[in-house]
Amino acid sequence: MEKPEVFNKLAPYLQNLLTDKELSSASVRISGKALTPKEAIGSPDRDDFPIRKGKEKLMQAVIDGFAGQAYTDMPGEFEGVLEEIFSFPPTDNYRRAAIIATL
Repeated sequence: MEKPEVFNKLAPYLQNLLTDKELSSASVRISGKALTPKEAIGSPDRDDFPIRKGKEKLMQAVIDGFAGQAYTDMPGEFEGVLEEIFSFPPTDNYRRAAIIATL
């Protein structure tokens, strides 16, 4: 699968971030824990959100106590350093979500 255009545009930014050795070795923990729809989006009036229909899960990356999230249909777990995440080729929904949640 070809890399989505957004990741082509992000590549130079990610490489620049990794030039900081302290940042590139920052510990990242990614959880694919399935939040309930209420935990993820609250209680909206509409019920047509994919997360409410069970098609997507929220993946969360935590770095130094700060969290970023991304929706995906391929949640998973990961523990490592920032450099590892940003070197993932964005070839599937798990890897793309891991990169976005980490950002």
